[in-house]
Amino acid sequence: MTKKEIREKIYRQIVINKRNHQELYDALETGDPKLNQQIAEEISRFPTSELSSDNKGLLILYYLLLSILMLFRVYDYVLLYFTDTKFLDVVFTTFFDFVIPSFAIYIAIKQMYYLNRLVAYLLGFSLLKAILSQQFTAEFGLISMIPHLGAIVFTLFLAKSMRVKFKLIASEEDIDSKKIIFDCAPNDRFSEQPRDRRLNRDFE
Repeated sequence: MTKKEIREKIYRQIVINKRNHQELYDALETGDPKLNQQIAEEISRFPTSELSSDNKGLLILYYLLLSILMLFRVYDYVLLYFTDTKFLDVVFTTFFDFVIPSFAIYIAIKQMYYLNRLVAYLLGFSLLKAILSQQFTAEFGLISMIPHLGAIVFTLFLAKSMRVKFKLIASEEDIDSKKIIFDCAPNDRFSEQPRDRRLNRDFE
């Protein structure tokens, strides 16, 4: 399976069908340890409903920042109205000031946080475009830079905070048997026992 196929299958099962992370991993697990880790990493990029609920306040603030950003960027159109505007200027301004923030909101709503790094890059390009076009020379432009920077930071932070951690566990009794276990769904097979010391390695 390609990474795209893995993500599509995981998205359909977790986000749409609300399937348990551990159950889905067990269903997709193969005989290839490297592929298993790749599958687990892709699954971990999709939050559980509990994780989404815990970060609800963070998401609301994120949506608010992006909405304020788009509101402030209306200033671009005011500048275009009083200058010699070319069609391409309008197209680029619309894309950088409205399409990209709207795309960021869409990604968050759809829980496609694996795209957040791309979103952060696009928001960064949007900020760079505004700086190079000297839109931040006025006091209002400098103020609008705050939600822009905040949106970039929150985009990257969300990608990390919405990830579900998992462990690679090896039992001393069966050292060749290694199992990936998601923290949100403990497996009874590896429950704590006094005589069983376990080797755990977290993947961030």
